[in-house]
Amino acid sequence: APPAFEAAAAGGKILQVVHVENGATLTHTTVMPADNTVNTSSEGGELFTLAVTPANASNKLIIQYIVHCSHSAANNFITGNLYQDSTSASINTINSTVIRTASDTFAMVGWHYMTSGTTSETTFKVRAGANNGGTFRMNGSGAVQHGGGTLLSGMTIWEIAA
Repeated sequence: APPAFEAAAAGGKILQVVHVENGATLTHTTVMPADNTVNTSSEGGELFTLAVTPANASNKLIIQYIVHCSHSAANNFITGNLYQDSTSASINTINSTVIRTASDTFAMVGWHYMTSGTTSETTFKVRAGANNGGTFRMNGSGAVQHGGGTLLSGMTIWEIAA
């Protein structure tokens, strides 16, 4: 007898992918504490934003972001955070090692999975900074851009059907 086929289970289908990336350098001097508190949207500097409009409030969002960065001062702990819309509290935090010497360059990668909770446009923001004074730099070190614009920091959001 011929095999019987069943319909695929609902959910799991990628509905949309949105992406932003930046190869330019960006600097700021706003401190972002590295302690046991939730960072707020007034700490660190904003690096990039990305909006998505989910098709269903029950769908899942996978948010991935990468930040290539350095800091002008040694002995700093660098922290990156993900924020949603105008919410002040971070919804996801990434950390790196302590900067050993001024202008060490490294990458921080963040990953966040959540239920969209809305069918309205929602905007995600990445902010990062160091716990002490000095200059935070994305996509370079010292006063130098790295990779001629090909060292990219950015964020990708996937919407997955529930």
